[in-house]
Amino acid sequence: MNSLTISSDERQQYQQHFLNANPIDGKLPGSVARANLLQSGLTSQQLGDIWELADIDKDGALDFDEYCIALKLVFSLLHHIIPAIPPVLPPGLIPETKYKYFGAGMISPGVHGSAVSIGSPVGRSDTGAALSAGGQSQYAGSATLEWYVPGEDRAR
Repeated sequence: MNSLTISSDERQQYQQHFLNANPIDGKLPGSVARANLLQSGLTSQQLGDIWELADIDKDGALDFDEYCIALKLVFSLLHHIIPAIPPVLPPGLIPETKYKYFGAGMISPGVHGSAVSIGSPVGRSDTGAALSAGGQSQYAGSATLEWYVPGEDRAR
């Protein structure tokens, strides 16, 4: 698979999406980000998997860097750049501002997109099932977060 990275042109485009969504304290609340991502037409399962990868700090909201990750994955799927959502966040999508969430030695400092290992604290389970019953998703070493998709939408 080609290395996924976010170009400066894409960041500018994503910044417009982000600002138009009216972030609060530099973040989009889960419900706002959810509404924007649902417009993609991807399934709730796919969006839940993308959320798990993009919400690196597991706070239930997306800052600009995390929103860029989510949009890059959404557009990459829609445009068939990737065949499926990766099980772990590709190194080229990990912004320097989020390196602290990854284990020592996983990211080569100063070389965005390169990595010693692609291990990730935001990897999905082998089955790719992002949601358990009740819409809850478990993350190792962090609190349980809810993906903001009502039960009736998840069934689609």
